[in-house]
Amino acid sequence: MLCVDASHRMIALTEKLGFTSQLADFASVDFAPHSFGGVWAYTSLIHVDRKTAMKVMQRIHTWLVPGGRFLLGVIEGQGTTHVKRDNMPHARRLFALYKRDELKDLIEPLGFELLRQDDYRPSRKNYLAQLYQKKPA
Repeated sequence: MLCVDASHRMIALTEKLGFTSQLADFASVDFAPHSFGGVWAYTSLIHVDRKTAMKVMQRIHTWLVPGGRFLLGVIEGQGTTHVKRDNMPHARRLFALYKRDELKDLIEPLGFELLRQDDYRPSRKNYLAQLYQKKPA
C-alpha cells in the first residue's frame, strides 16, 4: 500500500500509522502501468477542476492492473464552488460537485465498469461513493 497526498500533515499522519507514504500532487505524480491492484480516491478529486480530474482518472486507469478496482468519493451536486476556511486563511479551496449519472458517464468511457454505488450523508451534504473495475484490455 502506498499513501499519496499533497499535505505534509497527512503524510506525517500516514507514516505515523506505519504506511509507506509519498508527498506528491496527484495531478503530477506518475507510476508505471499496472502498478496497483486498487486506487482509493475518496474526496480528493473534488479539489481539482473537471479537466484535471479526467486526466488523473485516465492515468489511474493506466496504473491499474486489468480487473483492478477504483473507488471514487465525491460530494453530490452541480458545478463548482470555492470555500474559504478558518484553517486556510489565505486560500479558497475548490470543490467540484458531481451528479450521480454525470460521474458514471465520465468514468465508464475510460475503460471502467461501475460495480457498486453507495450514498453517505454525514451532515447536510450527500457523498457518492462509486466502485469501478478496470475492464480487461
